[in-house]
Amino acid sequence: MVLRRPSSTGQVLQRLPPFGGLGRAHLDLIARHTDQVTLKSGAVWNRRSRIPREILFIVDGSAQVERDGQVIGGLGAGDFFGDLDLLDGEQRVETVVAATPVTLLVVEARSLGYLLLAIPNLRTTLLSALRGRLRERTEVGSGPIPPPDQRPEPAAVSEPTSS
Repeated sequence: MVLRRPSSTGQVLQRLPPFGGLGRAHLDLIARHTDQVTLKSGAVWNRRSRIPREILFIVDGSAQVERDGQVIGGLGAGDFFGDLDLLDGEQRVETVVAATPVTLLVVEARSLGYLLLAIPNLRTTLLSALRGRLRERTEVGSGPIPPPDQRPEPAAVSEPTSS
C-alpha cells in the first residue's frame, strides 16, 4: 500500500465524477481530508462484517464486489463504495477485492461528515450517485451489477434554486 501526498490529490479529484464540478477551493479542502492509496491485484480492502470507517473512490483500476464468495458486481474508475455502510452504520455485507492494481482515494467517516457540511453540492452529488446505484439494483433485481463501461450515463444533478 502506497500513500501519496495531498498536493497531487486535487488534480486526481477533478477526474472523478463526484468532484468534477467543484472549484479549486473545495478540491483543496477535500484533498486535505483524503489519502491516496495504491493496492496490488488481489488485495482486499472492504471486508465483509468490518465496521465501516471510510468511503473509497476508485481513481484507476477495477475491483470485484463479492457476497458469500460469489462475485455480484464490478467497480471501476469513478466508482465509490463504503457510502451506504457509513449512512446506516451497519457492518459491511460485501467484500471488495482489487481485480487489477487499484488506486483509491480514502476519506475517513469523520472527515466525510465535515466535508458534507462544508460543501453542500458534495452531499447532493453523492446522494444522487447512491440513488442511481440503488435504482439500478432494484431494476435488475439481485443479479450482478454491470461493469462501469456497460452502465448507462447518470442523470445530471441540478441544484435547487431559492425563490
